[in-house]
Amino acid sequence: MEKLSLTTLYYLVDQKELNQIVESNYKKIPPRANDQNMFYPLLNQAYAEQIAHDWNNNGFYATYAVHVIAVDMPTGYLEQFPIQQVGNEMEKELWILATELEKFNAQIMGRIKLVKSFFGERSIKIAV
Repeated sequence: MEKLSLTTLYYLVDQKELNQIVESNYKKIPPRANDQNMFYPLLNQAYAEQIAHDWNNNGFYATYAVHVIAVDMPTGYLEQFPIQQVGNEMEKELWILATELEKFNAQIMGRIKLVKSFFGERSIKIAV
């Protein structure tokens, strides 16, 4: 039996979106905000963590929690989305229309995983 080739993608979500992922039993990335017609899963965990730390956790965004999640996807499915290199070799992402999110979610293998969380200075941290 041939083993399915998987690619792990990384994505940033806020606390509200993480709550929606939990409500979906870690099976669905929630819809984008109304004004966002694309979503941008990243191909590198270090790049995702860099964005979460440097951009989403400084300045205006410092009051928010930002979470890096990971999803395993069939590599064959992802081939329809060209890889976009937006900076150095590490900075690669896919540009996917928000209207494709339902189809994208249907391809997620297993559960969405929480990789790392970044908390702004004034965000609320809950100990568990």
